[in-house]
Amino acid sequence: PGSAWLSSFVVLGTICICLLLFGRRGDLSAQATVYGAIAGILYGVSATLMKPVVENLHTDGAVSVLESWELWVMAIGGLGGFYVQQISLATGKLVTSVATVSVVNPVVSVMLGVLVLQERLDQPPAWHVVMAVVGLALALLGAVVIASVSEGAREAEATRAQPVAPCRPHTAAQDRTRR
Repeated sequence: PGSAWLSSFVVLGTICICLLLFGRRGDLSAQATVYGAIAGILYGVSATLMKPVVENLHTDGAVSVLESWELWVMAIGGLGGFYVQQISLATGKLVTSVATVSVVNPVVSVMLGVLVLQERLDQPPAWHVVMAVVGLALALLGAVVIASVSEGAREAEATRAQPVAPCRPHTAAQDRTRR
């Protein structure tokens, strides 16, 4: 129903606005994370809307798809996500940016699939659900650890690699030759 989509868009839009308001004040890693999260949210919305668009195409045809709001919101979400991801990548913190997008996108897609599209898996045993949640948590933790360790190592290496020019006093003869 449209009310479920509307409420999910309001919640996700509020999250994106809050991220922009509070996240732009940090260092480059924080900015890469904020923009990466926003891109992941937009990609997640776009990916979730793919299902109703394809189903509408299959049942009602191309004209119906072009008339539906889902196609246009999916396109805007995908293009907006691409634009925001480029901002995230422009910070130079590539590992942080890509890891954040890679984690947030499927989380948002799954949440929208369950809450809005009411997707359900077959009733697996309870331990399957626990293992899936643990696996998702470990993947999230792994992405955060990899991003923080890789960026920290690169920053330390960049700091060590910068040459330091020795300071030499200038003589009057050197000043005359420069003129």
